[in-house]
Amino acid sequence: MASDPLCRIASYTDRPPEAPSYVCPADSRFEAPKRQNVCPEIADSERTPGTETRGLSGYSRFGADRYLVHDELHGVDIVIQTVSCYSDNLIVITMELLPPNARCQVRRVQNIDIIYTDLSCLAIGGQKIPGAVINAFGILLQEKDDNTADYAILSSYLAPIITQGSTSYGTLEEHILAACVSQSPHELLSRPRWVIPLCGGSPSHWVLTWADTGLKEFGLYDSIPGQHSGSWAIPELRKIITAIFAYLGQSDITAAISSWGRVLITPPKRQQQMDSWSCGLFTMMAMQAYVMRHSLELIGDEQKNSMRIKVLDQLLNLPIVRETMEIIETDDDTEQVICDGSTPEGWTPTSQPPMVPMDTQPRTQVSVTSLDTSLETKSFKTAEHNSTKRKHSTPSDDDDTDKESMHDKRSKATSGSRAQKRMESQRRSALEADLFCVDVTAHSVRCTGCGNIIKLHPRTSYGDTEWRRA
Repeated sequence: MASDPLCRIASYTDRPPEAPSYVCPADSRFEAPKRQNVCPEIADSERTPGTETRGLSGYSRFGADRYLVHDELHGVDIVIQTVSCYSDNLIVITMELLPPNARCQVRRVQNIDIIYTDLSCLAIGGQKIPGAVINAFGILLQEKDDNTADYAILSSYLAPIITQGSTSYGTLEEHILAACVSQSPHELLSRPRWVIPLCGGSPSHWVLTWADTGLKEFGLYDSIPGQHSGSWAIPELRKIITAIFAYLGQSDITAAISSWGRVLITPPKRQQQMDSWSCGLFTMMAMQAYVMRHSLELIGDEQKNSMRIKVLDQLLNLPIVRETMEIIETDDDTEQVICDGSTPEGWTPTSQPPMVPMDTQPRTQVSVTSLDTSLETKSFKTAEHNSTKRKHSTPSDDDDTDKESMHDKRSKATSGSRAQKRMESQRRSALEADLFCVDVTAHSVRCTGCGNIIKLHPRTSYGDTEWRRA
């Protein structure tokens, strides 16, 4: 049976006390199995949607209808929304904190676009945090203080602009003005603490850096001190600060920067980063603590999940500035472009935009096709529009590192209404390989979860569209 990529099943051998029972949301397109072990064993590390996941513990209320469980295998917490009890077992359907049309929505803060992959890395947990998320969080953090702040949070994009001479990430002036409420670059001189998240090193790693112009010192917060990030981060920070002072016409200060002191702060040993992906969360936690003048030494691994959920909530509250297209499958196994202003009942996007490695180019929003869903004509009319450039989204890891030079490539909607039809043998193979169906015939299958017989397409042999909708 089809399920959303962000849906997972977790099975508990012991039912938590006073475990409530919830009905699976209609838009989840998923029914919980009524008995254990209905799925064959699949590697837990794959986190395959629709499979049982062992090693979950801790069951606590998080909000009105959300609960928090801990995935011991992956070391992350998972927020769940739907809980169903069967016999002595608790079946948990995890519906992540994303709205139904999240894949199609573009949110914005200042000049940064927040897209689906930025949100999903926070919703799922255990995934890399892109630079767009960290920079957007910095903007939202500073907006709370407005003119009263004694700090300015600058973009991580200053690093490639200053150290590499890149023109793809905007200009030094643009990023300075973005950090100044008055839109006057000299406002920076009245804010003695300058905060800049940076990503670099080998393997690449997010750290928080700052320059205190009053104390005349550079600072670094590193969640993994063993990587010795100060060897690259402090020189990079010094170049950026030198360029800023030069732009502001403070050549006398520029000459004295080489004599500034250094401060290195790391978490307590047992609270240091123990995985390969959460350095972005540590960086945002340090950013928040630094601007609030809290002790950075109190930041630790046990707080990263709270930060993940907090940042996700803030980004979801950003205004939606654009909705893009999605490709969905129709009854006759063809593909059609529809407008996502409202999603028809039972329809679901087939995939999320792919994540692909990139070189040094910033992430951009590709032109998409807008459709006019007029009720009078009952037809689609295409009209092309250009979307705005999006700042480079800087993930904190790739498979082995938290490499900054990576982005998610935007895909175009199809220019036609049909795609290549699948052969009957392909449709049959897909059904027979489905974990949730047995007794496959040309026009029906039996669901292993509910035990019911689901009718397939009446005219197409092994037409599985109705099954995927179920």
